[in-house]
Amino acid sequence: MTVESAVIVPMAVVLLALLIILTFYVHNRSWYTCAACEAAVRGNMPAADGSHEAEDSARKLAQQRINDQVMPGSSPSLEISVGKNRTAVKYSGQTYVMFNSFLTPFQVELKADQVRPEKFARTLWIGGGYHAD
Repeated sequence: MTVESAVIVPMAVVLLALLIILTFYVHNRSWYTCAACEAAVRGNMPAADGSHEAEDSARKLAQQRINDQVMPGSSPSLEISVGKNRTAVKYSGQTYVMFNSFLTPFQVELKADQVRPEKFARTLWIGGGYHAD
């Protein structure tokens, strides 16, 4: 019984530790995927009153999501580029810094095209795709 316990207990502890590491990794990856989606949408929305630029607004939101994160991990690097037709947001980070980018590095990148519903509707109307009979 002692020999079996000497083998099984350390294996169970290691398995439990790996499960916790995986849980934090999945949480951080999903958190930053959601944050990238929000920042990309914000980058594609022009300000109605012209009070701020879309890239500044997206950067502030993305940085706020980094500050709101409560799970362990390093503060990820953030790259945002807002173009004429597309916004790209990229987070790169490490869930556990002690592993020296061996076990839990993550990278989340999202690109979102700008949606112009009025342009799409006009294209359908002019192109013959829609008839109001």
